[in-house]
Amino acid sequence: MNAISFIGFGQLGRTVAENLRLPSMSLRRVWDIVISDSARPASLNARQLGITPSPSAAESACAADLIISAVTPAQGLAAEAVASAIMPGSWIPDINSAAPEQKRAGAGVIEKSGGRYVEAAVRSPIQPLRPAAPIVLGGPRAAAFIDCVKPLGFTGTQAHSTSTGAAAAAKLCRSIVITGIEAMMSESLLTARARGVESEVLTSLANVLPSGAWEVLASCMIEQALIHGERQGKR
Repeated sequence: MNAISFIGFGQLGRTVAENLRLPSMSLRRVWDIVISDSARPASLNARQLGITPSPSAAESACAADLIISAVTPAQGLAAEAVASAIMPGSWIPDINSAAPEQKRAGAGVIEKSGGRYVEAAVRSPIQPLRPAAPIVLGGPRAAAFIDCVKPLGFTGTQAHSTSTGAAAAAKLCRSIVITGIEAMMSESLLTARARGVESEVLTSLANVLPSGAWEVLASCMIEQALIHGERQGKR
């Protein structure tokens, strides 16, 4: 990969970017819809990693071999914004949480422009495994994409379906459960802390729901709930 681009540079984009196993000639480019706002996380992420943001999505995607789309569901793939600029044969993994219909629409636009679209769904928080997190792929190019990106550190990728949209459907259905648990955990433990019984609640959970480390798990869930809540509020 001589050039790697990120469309969307929030928590997921940054975490992947700073942990890729890149050859010395690889160039990282980034763009985000709020990248010009120095107070927003995307801009901060770029500055901290020493990456000069591209002025547009098309500019970021231009001449890139791998274009990782990691924007919010409200933005979709932004396929139309990059389609005219992509090189023939460029890989475009779509890691956005979006409906199956959005995935299929994005695939159509990218493939028509000569790109190689791959549906991708992260099935865990991106931390602590980072690029090695479990990522399921969908679409007819899924299997070929695995061989292409494993050397970069994407060791948790696996092909889910040759049909575009199936991985997204599985991810969204899983998110119903996970988001609900995160919300209940936050409400329970914030109330328990205010009442001075947080430790007792965490200890009692192990009697019903084995985890091995409820304090760590609860902390991760509450952190993810806060991150997702902030993202939802700024769309």
